[in-house]
Amino acid sequence: MEIRASEYIVVRIMGGLGNQMFQAALVEALKKSGKRVFIDISNWEKDNVSHHNGYELDRVFGLRYEIAAANEISRYAYVSASFKDKLFRHIWGQKSTYLNETDFTCKEDVLKVNEGYLMGYWQNERYFFEIRDRIREIFTFQGIDHSDIEDEIDSNESVSVHIRRGDYLKFKDKYGGICDDDYYRRSMNYIREKVPNAKFYIFSDDKAYAQEFFTDGDITVVEGNTGEKSYYDMYYMSRCKHNIVANSTFSWWGAYLNPNEQKIIIRPSRYNNISNKDIFPDSWLVIN
Repeated sequence: MEIRASEYIVVRIMGGLGNQMFQAALVEALKKSGKRVFIDISNWEKDNVSHHNGYELDRVFGLRYEIAAANEISRYAYVSASFKDKLFRHIWGQKSTYLNETDFTCKEDVLKVNEGYLMGYWQNERYFFEIRDRIREIFTFQGIDHSDIEDEIDSNESVSVHIRRGDYLKFKDKYGGICDDDYYRRSMNYIREKVPNAKFYIFSDDKAYAQEFFTDGDITVVEGNTGEKSYYDMYYMSRCKHNIVANSTFSWWGAYLNPNEQKIIIRPSRYNNISNKDIFPDSWLVIN
């Protein structure tokens, strides 16, 4: 179907950097099929609210997408505190579509949408699998200052270990009991058996906890990457030879962008307490 100039799609951008990357990957998949796509970043513009570190796709990766104006958003959807699963409206005699993702299973029909508003996280490689090389290319980190830790990671059998606490401790019903201390211990011991001279680099938003719990001689807790430099942690994860990920999109992307063809990636058996069985690639190893 030929896309008319008056037709476009608006994709809502929200959440932290890892979530924004999944949404950007969907934007790229839609654009690849010849559709015009705007992004809605009003989540950060309204009332100057700052979520996580704000909108980061431009600053971290240099990505420049067309930003939807208020009238372009309202043409397809009225965005408020509550949403309906699907809302079909007729505007100017056209059928428009508002799609709100209600669960985390892949909805391949989303890629067939020609116009409308898409609200969701889209945390699934299947949305962009056919352009995965393009996705890895666009997620090239910008403005990274060279450091000794990068040289060290590049020069040995480095393994990233992501430990997310912070907000996860506040929402234990959703995120708790998945990546506990035993998960990390057993994952690290597995890699020690498979990778001689493995060196582990801990990335965590609770460095005091990490320094207290992980004291083995082959472990380094990486410090200093906070605030607007938080994305350095993802960059360093992607430079490691192997990865142990948390139930977090942040470390998901750190592992996914790792170019090592012999990499071992270990992931938990669940992502969170909301079903999302498809988020992890099949090649990643499961530690229950």
